[in-house]
Amino acid sequence: MTPDDQEARHELVHDSTESSADSPCTNQAVQGEPLYKPSGTRRALVPKYNHIFIGIKPSQEDLRSRIRTRLKKRLEHGMIAEARRLHRKGLSWKRMDELGLEYRYLAKYLQEKMSKEEMVERLNTEIWHYAKRQMTWFKRDKHIHWFEPKYKTKIYRMLKI
Repeated sequence: MTPDDQEARHELVHDSTESSADSPCTNQAVQGEPLYKPSGTRRALVPKYNHIFIGIKPSQEDLRSRIRTRLKKRLEHGMIAEARRLHRKGLSWKRMDELGLEYRYLAKYLQEKMSKEEMVERLNTEIWHYAKRQMTWFKRDKHIHWFEPKYKTKIYRMLKI
């Protein structure tokens, strides 16, 4: 694909007056092929592939457990040392606060504004709240078919595997 082809494809997708949240998927497949193809007009795009959106909805208990486990592993694998190293190399506390949840609370901990236990508890709570906001946002999409993780057979049936 030439740079001109890429630019033309970019213009086709981005020239619409729709907001980016309402516009079709603009990602490309690994081979550089668009997921949507032109339908003959500049605004209308037709799916190039048959697709289905599947959402896995774990129980709240399972999601909380996964969040705690993931955070624990990240801390064990040097997340605090990484933040300390970044600050030493010039990343300001203010900028760390702007980067988001993990860095915000790591910066507070490293500045001794909170204990490690408080940092971990606040991170678990804030990540949980963020996950709930994500689920609320995705639930608005009526194209997503939601399943609990235990219903793999139903998912396979839907996919005809």
